[in-house]
Amino acid sequence: MEPSVLDQQTEPGSGWCTINIHTVFFPLVGLSLLICLIDVGSAWWLRSTMEAPAWIGTLQALFAVGEEANVPTWFSALLWAGLATTAAVISRLTTGRRYYWLLLAVIASLAAVDEIAQLHEKLHVVGDLLAVQWSIRIGFTWVFPGAMLAVCVAIMMARWVMSLPAGPRWGLLAAALLFVAGALGMEVLSGLRLVDHGFDATADNYVILEELLEMSAVSLAVASLLSLLEYNRQQPNLRLRLRQISTLEKNGSVLV
Repeated sequence: MEPSVLDQQTEPGSGWCTINIHTVFFPLVGLSLLICLIDVGSAWWLRSTMEAPAWIGTLQALFAVGEEANVPTWFSALLWAGLATTAAVISRLTTGRRYYWLLLAVIASLAAVDEIAQLHEKLHVVGDLLAVQWSIRIGFTWVFPGAMLAVCVAIMMARWVMSLPAGPRWGLLAAALLFVAGALGMEVLSGLRLVDHGFDATADNYVILEELLEMSAVSLAVASLLSLLEYNRQQPNLRLRLRQISTLEKNGSVLV
């Protein structure tokens, strides 16, 4: 794989092919939706009958998005790992400022580990202190320091994201909004429900929607980054595409 340059364009007969956002996003989000539907369907079957087959219970345990060390956990970890890998590959191909891509790769790698180890829940130590200080009653206090970390990441990455071509730029922005809506917004709602009513069906639905939003967000981020790449069918090679140029790029201040 030789370093790519940004001034190369896809030409008919050259063997170079683009990677469109929708061709990656829709299959990934379809798998995310399927996982959630299996969880909902198996849980409903178990609740609606006392004579459900044993394999339904096994299926529910494997696909329960609110549990750990099962199919949703590993699928989410793989999505984050895919995002980290894509960012790392682009850092090798770009002629711009590589540290933004490397930073994204590190963040995504940590998120992949977090999906398995649930490290973010350790933030409740700080969150509990903040909840007492602010006199706020909420189920999952880790969202307070989590929101602060999210703001810090947004500040660090904002200018770089805005310098990307339109498709990947808006894709990453939409992915960020989806992820915050799931990881923080739905987490707050499920926590409040848990405090007032315990873990009932409504709280479970909040958790399912949270995980679906998070998986969809990472899927969109992966698809957005892959759309910056072209692959060659005639020989194994990748390069960056630059079909749509942002204002910053035209002015010579591209951060890609």
